[in-house]
Amino acid sequence: MLDHDKRVFNYRLSRARRVVENVFGILVARFCVLQKKINLSPGNIDIIVMTCCVLHNFLRRHATSTYTPPESVDTENEDTHEIRDGHRAEGENVASISMGHTRNSTEAAKLVRDKFKTFFKSAEGRVPW
Repeated sequence: MLDHDKRVFNYRLSRARRVVENVFGILVARFCVLQKKINLSPGNIDIIVMTCCVLHNFLRRHATSTYTPPESVDTENEDTHEIRDGHRAEGENVASISMGHTRNSTEAAKLVRDKFKTFFKSAEGRVPW
């Protein structure tokens, strides 16, 4: 059984991962250039990805109801912590991030995790559980 601090850390990490997956899913669904391998130099790929991000942010601000309606992203019930998958999870050309299930964390990774765990317990990093 995980102690309270580890449960809080795992929960927060899970929420962050869900947000990242939502964003990547939206970007891939909207910008076909991201749906396949980009055969350009890394510098040009950076420009393309940043351009997609700028366009995404612009559309989120100016066309929210059509670009990312509420049902298009995952949401969480604040009371029950139940996750409702957005319709983008049903296969709108969404690329999934594969998750490796290794238990061999490096010492550096464990140190970073412990620093986050300590931060999440602090007054500055605490959010309602």
